[in-house]
Amino acid sequence: MLNIQGIVYLQSLTPEVDVTTLIASTSRFTDFIMLSLSTTTGYAIRALSCLGPSDGPPMLVKNIAAQSDVSNFYLAKIISRLSEAGLVKSQRGYSGGIHARPAEQISLLDVSRAIEGEERTQSCR
Repeated sequence: MLNIQGIVYLQSLTPEVDVTTLIASTSRFTDFIMLSLSTTTGYAIRALSCLGPSDGPPMLVKNIAAQSDVSNFYLAKIISRLSEAGLVKSQRGYSGGIHARPAEQISLLDVSRAIEGEERTQSCR
């Protein structure tokens, strides 16, 4: 279950959602509360929020890890999953780093499926 901290965190990521209106509408609030994300998916969201515009300079995993407060090793695994799903592009080498797709092309469901797999999110429509 998503707790109030999760709602506040999601509010910071999606400011167009008005939490007070959401709470006032009991049925919508109940639907919203049923959203359950793993810690790893939360870390992936944090990492994606640290990346700049898709046409900006690439970021190194160590810099993303420092900004998102996730260990380098764990974040490298998360970035690998996001890359396999096509949500980010990773480039090796001297001028390498991580680029994300444009933010408007990435949904929360995309991130969840990339991290947790299709079978965990099949009931989502």
